[in-house]
Amino acid sequence: MKISKKIIIVILLIIIIGIIIGSYFLFFDKKSSNNESSLIPAATILPNTPNTVGFCQSATFDGVDQPKRFRSVEDIAISTKVLDTADIGTVISNGIQYKWVYDSTNSLNISRELTNASNAYSSAELSALGKTDKPGTYLVNKIITLYDKNDPKYKTGFYNLNPYIMTTFSNCK
Repeated sequence: MKISKKIIIVILLIIIIGIIIGSYFLFFDKKSSNNESSLIPAATILPNTPNTVGFCQSATFDGVDQPKRFRSVEDIAISTKVLDTADIGTVISNGIQYKWVYDSTNSLNISRELTNASNAYSSAELSALGKTDKPGTYLVNKIITLYDKNDPKYKTGFYNLNPYIMTTFSNCK
């Protein structure tokens, strides 16, 4: 009887320790995933297919347009702050301002909430955006880049100064 009680106590201790350790890791994983909820591991991003929706853009290097580049909506939202910066519309540290535009001839669009807390968008700019039923939310499909073209730092070098135009992967040529 003494041996079986000892075995039962050891087994219970192992189970209790397992539950405590498991609970700790369960809590730890939840805590870290809350801090990184906006990040999606690169392995989960699907490859672009012909119908993938995103933004087509070209860069300018030493005043010459480079080949166009496509980035899916998910990719650009995760890897850059361009969408969020356009939502706010304020000038960022390098003197560039991203703003949303709505092109009614483009059948693709997304809805974005523009709080306009800093009054970066004029009432004319906001009224030119696509309409939705939600206040402060607009249909948009292009991001324009505003900057001082006379600033020497934009005369040479690699800068993404051309518009981001919403399209499909197959149409970004």
